[in-house]
Amino acid sequence: MIKNCQFFNEIAKDVISFTWDSAVVCHNASFDLLFVRKELYQVGISAKNICYIDTLNLARQYFSFESNKLGDIANATGVDMWNLAIER
Repeated sequence: MIKNCQFFNEIAKDVISFTWDSAVVCHNASFDLLFVRKELYQVGISAKNICYIDTLNLARQYFSFESNKLGDIANATGVDMWNLAIER
């Protein structure tokens, strides 16, 4: 599925451009952003100020789902994760 995809260093500037002046929404953001920051660091880009919203923290703080796994939350709220579109 990913064999023809670009390497991160080829899209790093696009990642910064996409996230600049935006909030990234992630489930368990600290985990995901650890990898993004590491990859950006390796190509010489500082990413310590990425603004994010963590849906895992929101789920834990404001809801009482049986499970806080992203798929389980999507099922509990009727969200079809496979038909979501990423828009900018």
